[in-house]
Amino acid sequence: MARYYSQREKENMILEFKNSNLKMRNFVVSYDISYQAFTKWVKQYDQFGPSGLSGTNKVDNQRIKELEKENKKLKQIILEQNAQKELLRLKLEKGSLNNFV
Repeated sequence: MARYYSQREKENMILEFKNSNLKMRNFVVSYDISYQAFTKWVKQYDQFGPSGLSGTNKVDNQRIKELEKENKKLKQIILEQNAQKELLRLKLEKGSLNNFV
């Protein structure tokens, strides 16, 4: 039966592994952990720090929120640039670009 490891236990194992000279395959045998699970934990830890070990859904939701926030900012920048571009085009058509600068 699979054992559940807490965030703290996972973090301690990862830090122990990183400070050891063992290959990952040898390390996981000593803790009776699957290689795939431990690899996933290490990747999550490296990418998100200790909070990455609290559960994938929480990490994914956090990353989605960050990307949505960034996306909203980028869309606003695009709108502003398009408005400036249109204003410059209109000024250029009217020959009054000198008054714009």
